[in-house]
Amino acid sequence: MQNNKPENKKVNLITILKLFWFSFYISAVSFGGGFVSISLTRETFVKKLKWVSEDEMFDINSIAQASPGAIAINTTMLTGYKVCGFLGAVATVIGSIIPPMVIITVFYFFYDAIKEFTFVSFCMKAMQAGVWAVVLSLIVDSWKAVLKSKSTFSILMLVLSFAVNSVFLFFFSISVVIYTIILSGVIGVTVSLLFNKNKKGED
Repeated sequence: MQNNKPENKKVNLITILKLFWFSFYISAVSFGGGFVSISLTRETFVKKLKWVSEDEMFDINSIAQASPGAIAINTTMLTGYKVCGFLGAVATVIGSIIPPMVIITVFYFFYDAIKEFTFVSFCMKAMQAGVWAVVLSLIVDSWKAVLKSKSTFSILMLVLSFAVNSVFLFFFSISVVIYTIILSGVIGVTVSLLFNKNKKGED
């Protein structure tokens, strides 16, 4: 299979323009929030362009969700940096912020005129259904990737995180996603440090 991935962090005008265009496109059609953007970013840069590997994209998604700011912007920015360094990150950020800025500005001026239209209401409901389908697809792909890795630690963290979030959301109507992400990161760093320490001790 041909690998289209450009040399990592190589400044190339064509690649930077492509990063701008794809981030612009993803941002323009990502109705429904950051998780939709994550799915489209993965579909574009991992499956279609093959510029980023599956494992790299999962790392990018984890950092994007754990970092302050919008998940969509964080994801495309980190992807751009991975592909083409600082200029790649700048190109993807600019490409990502233009569509929402334009759309929000238009809605600001015309919202009162169109909010009562039945057509607009049906469009919003239809897009909500599509968003749920995209998010569900992302969840299924994420589970498959973790299970495919056959890592006992990763599978255990996945099951525990899912269980904890489900219990708090179902019984207490409280979202603990951010706390789960932070705690999972701390546990991952701790286990990694202990593993490396034990490995050095054996050597």
